Amino acid sequence: MVTRSRVDRAADQFAKGDESVDDLDAVRIFRDARAPILRAFIDDLSPGLRPDAIGIAGRIKRISSIVRKCRRGRTRISALEDLVGYRIVVRDLEAQKAFCDALASWPNAKRIRDYTSTPRPDGYRAVHIILEYDLADQSKGRIEIQVRTIWQHIWANTSEAFGLAVKEGGGPESIRNYLEALSISAASLDASGDVPAGWATESGPSGLPYIATFDVRRRVVRGVTPFSDMEDALTALLIRERADLLDAVLLLAESPRVLRITHIGLFPQDLIRVLADIEPCLTGDQTRALLSPA
Repeated sequence: MVTRSRVDRAADQFAKGDESVDDLDAVRIFRDARAPILRAFIDDLSPGLRPDAIGIAGRIKRISSIVRKCRRGRTRISALEDLVGYRIVVRDLEAQKAFCDALASWPNAKRIRDYTSTPRPDGYRAVHIILEYDLADQSKGRIEIQVRTIWQHIWANTSEAFGLAVKEGGGPESIRNYLEALSISAASLDASGDVPAGWATESGPSGLPYIATFDVRRRVVRGVTPFSDMEDALTALLIRERADLLDAVLLLAESPRVLRITHIGLFPQDLIRVLADIEPCLTGDQTRALLSPA
């Protein structure tokens, strides 16, 4: 067992740029102990809720992402609530409210952050719900459930597709201004109830687990592997994440095609087609930035 104080000492070393193999291993063990929560959440999700989801994608936070977060500012790894999490895309605001109200009523719901009417400064909108579960060592672990409407999800993927600097609050001012305006347009589209063509297909209540592996920087999907058992899928996810070379996500869907929804940023042509019908219009430079690897 790795203690909370041990991973917080590792975080201090990461902030100094002086991490060791022991530090990295300690954080990896601490993180991996929370992987079973991904299954526990799905087991708790009733059949009445899952059909409302268009896309369900789970992930384990990459070690490189944890290190980068520590270097951006003081971070207590023991307090991170998103070491594991799910991104759930629902059709519209009504479905989002129903889904989130249901999760908020769970006895293990600890915190709700609603960014729908009051977005983050960069324009991000969603609802985040923190749930707490018992771990194998009798301690507690948390999972972050991000619930987005289709338009909120398109905005978030557009922001990520512009590259890491933009995602973390930097990048060219013209792109930040575009994303701010796009967030307002997305909110208006949410209010109207309209959705992009082809996005209303539901993932279904009994989708298979898939592990998708991809290179975000090069926008290349390396593979999508189906599994008949959730336990095997989680084992495969951990193996891929331990390499920390490529991104890997757990998908729950009727078909691996759902990756084109949950991670539309990997398919820039698809994303640009959706954005073409939304104000403000992409400029030529912005379109080229989306088409180019981040």
